[in-house]
Amino acid sequence: MDNDETTGSYQLGSLLFSMYTQLCGTPPSVHYFVENYLKKGGARPGSAELLQRAYAMLQNGSIDEIIIFTAASNHTGWVDFLKAALEEYAGIPPESISRIISAEHCTARDPSTGRSYKDLRLVHPDTSKVLIIDDKPDYVRNGTVVAVSEYNQHVPIDHLVAVMPCSPAKQAYAKEALQRDQALFRPSEVDFSNDRELFRAIDTMETFFGGNYKVQGKEQGGNIAAEDTTAAVTAAAAAAATTTAVL
Repeated sequence: MDNDETTGSYQLGSLLFSMYTQLCGTPPSVHYFVENYLKKGGARPGSAELLQRAYAMLQNGSIDEIIIFTAASNHTGWVDFLKAALEEYAGIPPESISRIISAEHCTARDPSTGRSYKDLRLVHPDTSKVLIIDDKPDYVRNGTVVAVSEYNQHVPIDHLVAVMPCSPAKQAYAKEALQRDQALFRPSEVDFSNDRELFRAIDTMETFFGGNYKVQGKEQGGNIAAEDTTAAVTAAAAAAATTTAVL
């Protein structure tokens, strides 16, 4: 699964993580982040249920791996931190998400936008067995994509910055940095609390893996919208045991 704008709205969450690591010398605790950011709208509705369902499928052998595939960098440990937070938020065991594929692994880029392409062959050579849930399906290569809309719920962190365990001077610097960030990236005013995209994606995932179904798509990989599950997924003959992964 993709992270940013797919399973949650993480722009300010990653900024808070960076402020803690740079100004306090340590990241916030995973539990603190879950309680004060993910549960306040940082996590998209359905993200816990998606991970819980994927974990159940992992346990019964329907899939082999749960993987985060993100265009974000992990050089500061941010994606590792978010992985642990999502596992706690969903109530699944640590390391249920077995791999992270991040910007450091993506070499191909779109020359016009600079965005990284996600090549699902990095997951498994047989990409017919690979499914990714992503809000930017045009930048996925090979495999099958369940497209969801962007999730941009604004989660204020002003009060969290104000109580960071660092000196008053560093707190003041953090507040100024937050103000600059908000000026550059205006917060969304849309309320996403009734968003249902991931719940529809769960149905598609279960059909793709659990029901021995095949998604119709382009030669290099399928691309289906979460709301088009019925039209896009058709029954196929039961296949022999294969390696599968859900992202």
